[in-house]
Amino acid sequence: MGQDKPTWGRDCLLVEDVAVVGEEDDALRCRVAGKVVRVPRAQIMNTTLRHTGDRGPLVIPRWLARDLKIAGPR
Repeated sequence: MGQDKPTWGRDCLLVEDVAVVGEEDDALRCRVAGKVVRVPRAQIMNTTLRHTGDRGPLVIPRWLARDLKIAGPR
């Protein structure tokens, strides 16, 4: 589902092939591996995902990926 990118540090996760399916003032609703999750905008790093319909990679803190159940416990 995701992989570490050393340039972002080991506390971040790169998630490929994410689709933004909705947006709120403070969050994006993203489809990740067939699951829709709410990702706070303040936690999104180094990405071009901004609006509904955008697709691409997503970089988020590993703790958030675990909370959203899109990453393992590592």
